[in-house]
Amino acid sequence: MNIFISGDAGFVGSHFRKFCSEAGHRVRGCDIKHNENVIDWFGTATGIDLFIHCAANVGGRLAIDKSPLWVAANLAIDQAAFDWVARTQT
Repeated sequence: MNIFISGDAGFVGSHFRKFCSEAGHRVRGCDIKHNENVIDWFGTATGIDLFIHCAANVGGRLAIDKSPLWVAANLAIDQAAFDWVARTQT
């Protein structure tokens, strides 16, 4: 199975990546930690059987309170993910 994990270098995404890889699946991922923008990836993604969405800007409650644009950026990531799933029927 071809699996794509957004946010695959984060805490949750890295565990999903390890589990899926060890189960014998072909895993691709994208993470801002590797200077990759998942929103850009959604424009070109093909051949995915399962999509696991873990990408988000993190920083806890303080980040949400002090930087409301982080919330907006997370909503943009989610919208791009949902649009891609609807478009590709993945």
